[in-house]
Amino acid sequence: MNNETSIQCADLKYVVLDVDGTILEPDSNISWETEQAILALVESDFEVIFATARPYRDAIPVLPKSLQHLTIIGCNGGLIYENHQLVTSMILNNQLVEEALALLNAHDIAFVVDGVLDYATCDKYHDFYHYLEDEPKALDAVLVNGVVKIMVLDEHQPVLTRLNQWENEARCTLQFHRNEVMYAVSAPGVNKLQGIKTLGLDPQKCIMFGNDLNDLELLRHAGQAYVVGESLTTAERPSGHVHISAVGQVHDHLLKLALMASEVSV
Repeated sequence: MNNETSIQCADLKYVVLDVDGTILEPDSNISWETEQAILALVESDFEVIFATARPYRDAIPVLPKSLQHLTIIGCNGGLIYENHQLVTSMILNNQLVEEALALLNAHDIAFVVDGVLDYATCDKYHDFYHYLEDEPKALDAVLVNGVVKIMVLDEHQPVLTRLNQWENEARCTLQFHRNEVMYAVSAPGVNKLQGIKTLGLDPQKCIMFGNDLNDLELLRHAGQAYVVGESLTTAERPSGHVHISAVGQVHDHLLKLALMASEVSV
């Protein structure tokens, strides 16, 4: 379904952009065309917000310098930065972290522990480590400042059963990243939709661009949803969404929004 021609820009104030699989090209860069389109949105008086599974330290290196001052909702809503300053962090319960790491180690599952600033990996190697910025810290050094997210890098049914149990007990939030086939364990209630609400913003005034299951809550509650790629099934996608088949086409839609907003303001 494509409702792009009926979008009422006067009622929409914010453009929320997922990063990986939405605006980030396969070579892990944001194209010049997409950068210019985002700047055109800002010039058109939209507030642009990045909402990503990446922690802040991994989001900043893939954003052009001209965009790095914009608000970043990181760790799927577990961290929020405005103009490079941390404003919110949602920390996992220490007891749950201890139990989760014991569970993963017992089943020899690779993982990444994301703290507010730093991260740690386990002894088991995983290809995902190549995508991480900076060097990992010692696990104890990360744990002492609180854990925002644990990335579970392998599927294992007994582990997933226990994680789902903890989520049902409201001890954590479990989010599946379908494209990467990994799971994020975060504090209860953490997601991108809640990140928008934490900023005091009305989701109905947001235009959301996303591509994966961790975007779904915000896509469904946004004033207008753009779904990129084919990761989300037709049944999962929100009604009234605009579908974009590939990352390389996103900038055209961003420019179109900027143009429509400029025409409204005239």
